[in-house]
Amino acid sequence: MNQPWHGDFPVNVDTAKELIQDQFPHLGQESIRFLGSGWDNQAFLVDARWVFRFPHRQLAVELIARETRWLPELAKRLPLQTSAAVWIGEPSARFPYPFAGSAFIPGESLDRISVADERRLAHQLGTFLRELHNLPITEAAPHDELRRADIFYRIELLQKRLLADVFNHSERSAMRRAFEIARAARSSDTHSWVHGDLYPRHVIIENDQVSGIIDWGDMHVGDPAIDASIAFTLGSAVNQEAFWSAYQPPDSDFQIRAAFRALHYGIVLRSFGREASDEAISKTADRYLRSALEFFNRL
Repeated sequence: MNQPWHGDFPVNVDTAKELIQDQFPHLGQESIRFLGSGWDNQAFLVDARWVFRFPHRQLAVELIARETRWLPELAKRLPLQTSAAVWIGEPSARFPYPFAGSAFIPGESLDRISVADERRLAHQLGTFLRELHNLPITEAAPHDELRRADIFYRIELLQKRLLADVFNHSERSAMRRAFEIARAARSSDTHSWVHGDLYPRHVIIENDQVSGIIDWGDMHVGDPAIDASIAFTLGSAVNQEAFWSAYQPPDSDFQIRAAFRALHYGIVLRSFGREASDEAISKTADRYLRSALEFFNRL
């Protein structure tokens, strides 16, 4: 299967330094080091102060353009730090895509760190999302052209992934039952600004609490339940209840849609984690799958 995380234009440290200094000569004089590679971008820490992201596939170009266009304005109204762009690099003969640099947010991503008080963390995330989802919407804001919240469309795509050998028979049966429940859920009649790809790797933790939310390329106006799927990575039912108490979901269908998005993450991330030999992502996938399937089993 042609996986969406396979890049077509990789960048190494030397290339990143050249591209940055071509357009921002005063940057990169002290240090540049590779931070990591995700589905859409490769990231580099520059002078211990800035994070530059370079798209490594064509689809990511639109996403980084979206983030640089819309996030700076939203970031002013949010209670946490974000990856809002400070530097915007233009395509060139050396690199065909735009790239962007934002302020470095100290800490570790949620998938790579243990949090002592997960209940407080859950409450903080629920509060943050409630504020994000209540921000005013601009008429020209982008919408969900990738059909992220289209459950029927997403199930069709996931059915193919269930054939992979990373799932056992029991898991496949439970997932297909969950799919039927999700199909019956009422779709959202309320749209809001959403992050669009809020999972633990995009949540930065410092001093045992959330310090920032990064990688906003999927931001759009759509179903807020796709962001609320983060609740299903928070461990115990007590932690999840703390999240829902802070967020105040409108109805049970909202939670079903959030649980389906969590299941979607679990299915896709298990394949990604195995192929990339990324233990943290694999553990995140297992947490999504366990919590989402437990939710659907109670229905």
